[in-house]
Amino acid sequence: MPFAEQLPLGANLALEMLGGEVVAAEQEEQMQGWSARRLIDGLVSDAFSPGARGSVGFTTRANVTFPLDITLRLGGGRAARIVGIGIDPSFKFKQSGILDSDFLGDPSNRPRRFEILTSGDGQSWRKVLEGELRNRNVRQVFRFEAPQTARLVRFRFVENFGGDRLQLGELEVYEDPALDSTQSLAAAEPLNILRPEVGGAVVDVTSQYAAGEAFVGHLADGEPRSIWSPGDGWRFPQRIVMAFAGTTEALIDAVEIVPREADKRPKTVVVRRNLSDSPTSGWELVGRFTAPDGASTWRISFDQPLRARFLELSIVESEHPNYVQIGELRIIEARRPGYRSVVARAREEQLARQRALTAPADALAVYAAGSAESEPNDRPETADPVELGQSIAGRIEPLGEEDFFRLEAPPAETPLRLKLEGRPALQVRLQVMGEDGRQLLALGPEPSRQSIEASLATAGPTLLRMSQPRTRIVLVVDKSGSMEDRIDDARAAVRRFIAGLGGQEEVALLVFSTDINLAHDFSTDRKSLDSAAVSAIRAGGGTALYDAMLQAIGRLKSHPGNRAIILLSDGADGNSTRASAGEVMRELVDADIRLYAIALGDGMSSYRETLGKSAGQMLDFWARASGGRILTTPSASELGRLYEAIGAELRTGTRYRLRASRPEGKGRLVVRQTGERIAGVGTPNQVLLILDASGSMRGRDRTGATKMETARQVLKDLVRSLPDDVKIGLRVYGLRYPSKPKARSCTDTALIVPFQRLNRQQFAAFLDQIQPRGQTPIGLSLRQVTADFGGQPGKKIVVLVTDGEETCSPKASDPDYPPKVVDELRAKGVDLRVNIVGFDIDKKETRDFLAALAARTGGLFASADDAASLGAALERALRAPFHVEDTAGNVLARGTLDGGALELPAGVFRVVIEAEEPIVLEDVRIENGLETRIDINREGEEIAVDRRTGAIETALSAATGAKPGRVANAAQVEALLEEAEAFMAARKLTTPENASALSRYQAVLALDPQNARAKAGLSRIVEAYLELAEKAEARNDLKTAAEYYGRALLAWPDNVELLLLRGLAYLQSRDYQRAERDFGRALELSPDSAEAGLYLGLTRLSVGNPSGAVGPLRKAWQDKNYDDRFRAGYLLAGALASSERLEDAYDVLSKTISEKGDCESAPLDRLCTDLWAMMVQVLGAMGKGNVAMETLQPLLDLEPAGPAIHDAFAELFRASGQEARARQIEADRLHRFGN
Repeated sequence: MPFAEQLPLGANLALEMLGGEVVAAEQEEQMQGWSARRLIDGLVSDAFSPGARGSVGFTTRANVTFPLDITLRLGGGRAARIVGIGIDPSFKFKQSGILDSDFLGDPSNRPRRFEILTSGDGQSWRKVLEGELRNRNVRQVFRFEAPQTARLVRFRFVENFGGDRLQLGELEVYEDPALDSTQSLAAAEPLNILRPEVGGAVVDVTSQYAAGEAFVGHLADGEPRSIWSPGDGWRFPQRIVMAFAGTTEALIDAVEIVPREADKRPKTVVVRRNLSDSPTSGWELVGRFTAPDGASTWRISFDQPLRARFLELSIVESEHPNYVQIGELRIIEARRPGYRSVVARAREEQLARQRALTAPADALAVYAAGSAESEPNDRPETADPVELGQSIAGRIEPLGEEDFFRLEAPPAETPLRLKLEGRPALQVRLQVMGEDGRQLLALGPEPSRQSIEASLATAGPTLLRMSQPRTRIVLVVDKSGSMEDRIDDARAAVRRFIAGLGGQEEVALLVFSTDINLAHDFSTDRKSLDSAAVSAIRAGGGTALYDAMLQAIGRLKSHPGNRAIILLSDGADGNSTRASAGEVMRELVDADIRLYAIALGDGMSSYRETLGKSAGQMLDFWARASGGRILTTPSASELGRLYEAIGAELRTGTRYRLRASRPEGKGRLVVRQTGERIAGVGTPNQVLLILDASGSMRGRDRTGATKMETARQVLKDLVRSLPDDVKIGLRVYGLRYPSKPKARSCTDTALIVPFQRLNRQQFAAFLDQIQPRGQTPIGLSLRQVTADFGGQPGKKIVVLVTDGEETCSPKASDPDYPPKVVDELRAKGVDLRVNIVGFDIDKKETRDFLAALAARTGGLFASADDAASLGAALERALRAPFHVEDTAGNVLARGTLDGGALELPAGVFRVVIEAEEPIVLEDVRIENGLETRIDINREGEEIAVDRRTGAIETALSAATGAKPGRVANAAQVEALLEEAEAFMAARKLTTPENASALSRYQAVLALDPQNARAKAGLSRIVEAYLELAEKAEARNDLKTAAEYYGRALLAWPDNVELLLLRGLAYLQSRDYQRAERDFGRALELSPDSAEAGLYLGLTRLSVGNPSGAVGPLRKAWQDKNYDDRFRAGYLLAGALASSERLEDAYDVLSKTISEKGDCESAPLDRLCTDLWAMMVQVLGAMGKGNVAMETLQPLLDLEPAGPAIHDAFAELFRASGQEARARQIEADRLHRFGN
């Protein structure tokens, strides 16, 4: 029976690139590219579509005779463990004048009945399968009764559907998916997982030179002579985003860039990885790499294998100033014990995702957490009370209702943290209102996400209002000519969807072929929409998919609330003129529109060099980026069911979960610029320096130099470090006139370097002419700023260097009193920020006055008393400031680039870098005890921002001046140890991280890696958190327990026992994703850990992934020294049975029962009871129920520990038609065990 829809598949060992070979192919037609080799090239046959990479498949000669054999050698002739085969009869070719076109793709030429034979030596053959194909142009997969070991596989075709030829697209042979990368033949040689034959794809590319056919698909075609290069008008950076088979997380050893011409290869690249489900968010910087000299392949290796679901290569510099090209791009997969190749796991992940997508209503049923809302709560006066830290689960049902909650939160100096989750998506709106009814904050809806976090600076008692705004949907329907045979089913499915609409959805219908037609604008009128569907959905024309999607997005952009597009298409774009695939994906994300993509038919699997992916992969990436879903079907008859499932999800009231709490601890934020100074960011685009040349600047600083000499030299050094494209001016006061008479001296301010592009030599020459003489007219100098900038647009930065107070207008009533001048300028709309450096100012009152003046403009004040501190202060004054906001826009803290760390409460905030063009970073997460670092860097002509969160850098540089790895003296180590012990006594174990026992012990070990006291201290930290975790578990607070285990892991990173403990806490709290991550990491670190295998298998079973559970469970079961191995055997048998590997399940059960030794005498314990019950079920599923009835019924008298055996036998007898015996067993069950 076909099992493509049911079971995961391992790697296709028939592939030529994996060592597969066609040994013999009978009756082969040898012309026009038809070849048996095409059967194992991994490319579905399709030469119709634009940009398709043609694979014309295999055909026999006319008047074919049966049986007909095609024999394949696997994996270079090595013995392979295989579990099934696949046959894809897809066969298309379009070329006039070669053969009678009537036979091309003729359904009667498709294979029907076949046999599979295997051999280890090519002499003796064993038939392992007989099967029959459906007459459909899709891949059909068949399993063996049991895994086979073979070197050769023979496909024997016994019959076709009546034609005079046999035609095929692909033959596939699947390896056992449970094998890890050290056992798999597919991973025996370094594997380039970007190749399309093994499922690799280019998700997005900045540009490509289509006119010269330098397509992105050439990056992975295996031929370095064919190239990719960017399109017309290109600039750096050029970004290439990649994904791997099934969009599965890969383990990568290296990236290899193969040039065709050495002088045009990339010179500098930036690599980023993404572990999230979206190709547009969640990116992490891996590193910046520069090519070595020479023309050979450039291999970028990583210190440790790199985990990535998506990988980005950003080209920021080329060897050639005006050109860049790549012949081949290779992503080399790692081989590690316990790691299974992406080609083995791809189908497994796709099936798990498809199961979740095709039954969205089921996903809602399992979403429940926290205390349930108490109805009625649909008015403020009936609001449910909520306590800080309490999770509330609710549901907007019926659509249109509202839920209210009252939060009794006392005002506090730390922000209020809010977390809102929604299933199936975040379709609800949360409004936070103060006691006076004023809205403090609004969140959602964000239909592309399932959760959102927010912070509110201060909040007392608040009212929380939950609602679900109206949903607007655009139905986008492909009616191109290729839909002709499916258009009736498509029309019927759309009409069925429209008929099921409720009163809360507004729907528009947009159909497209070569042209795009808005058949009906947004409406709730089902009758009118139905009439539009009947008249508009008629096949004919091309496929302007991208343009249609852009128009649909445009229709939704102006409508707030919940928004979705339901797209039906059967192929790739061929007629759009306005947009590209990448633009559509980015527009979906920017507009926050959820995409439901229905991929119809065999055309979705054809690889296209113009895209670097198949049309089906493209739709999948669009859906992932938008937080949506892709549903794939080969048959139009399934469309009604798919539209119905999507409609049910959209019409079902959202389940939500809300939690309000105070931050738990604090973390740090560092914002820095890396690499070269960036004008407008690290340095302002335009800056005016105002220098004090009053008489007091003749005084001497503590080094003995005059203050003017020091200022002059520091300013020269400063301008040498500025970017070339900075515009700068220099105003000086006190230069021309002596301090007396005061009236004249108070007019002495002059622009001596007009505002212009930086000329360092001229600037230095003017500085040398300055001699201090007069008064200090600060206010008058500031009043001239507008004229100095000469009407230049944009932000204006003024840096004032002074050694004293205003002497000309010191009173508030004076016309040029500095605060008054600043207020007047800002009132006129002058975008002005004044940063002030106070040089050698002793009087606190003067420093305070200048600091307040700077703050009035949003500027900074810094104090200096020598050349070093003056230089540092000026550097800081030129850096872009940034501020941290809560979600409502309240400013919590301010800082400057490279200006040191800010300590912030844990939470999610907005960071605004006040550059020439402000850089706004949403959802910046501050974690308790960790440091969030934001790095800003120039990549080509763009500014890149990277975030990462990690342990706070130890107190080394501050406390010792040492760097990690440097040997420190005993006094330094002793001082750090004393600080650590003091923090331990104060219970400051890991927080705050810059002043904690953990930070000090880590600092000691960085200086002295073998220090016994520091190691013992880390052990005490771990023991303390283990004790706290045990107490949390005792009160069933598993989330807190997991957090404490995480704190312990800060002290002992990658400790297998701690990973297992935290994983168990996650597993018990049903946080399966985190549990799988911890157990998987534990197994990676300790491949022989049976316990890790058991729990990883159990986690995968819990999320409906039995095939993925088989490998780790088998590892646990086979460990004879593992105390829980029999339980592992029970779980393994269940995983095998769920994967339809019934013979294997029977073998495991038999061995487990035999080796356990106490399962054949009364009383039976719980595990024996469960093992025997599963044995009965497996025998029934194998068609051997009579064996169970005849031999195992005495088990009913062995005092089982529960009713499982009775239930299994009752089901078995009922299935065989013996209802009376089934009822008798159920009565005995009721007597023994009750209900």
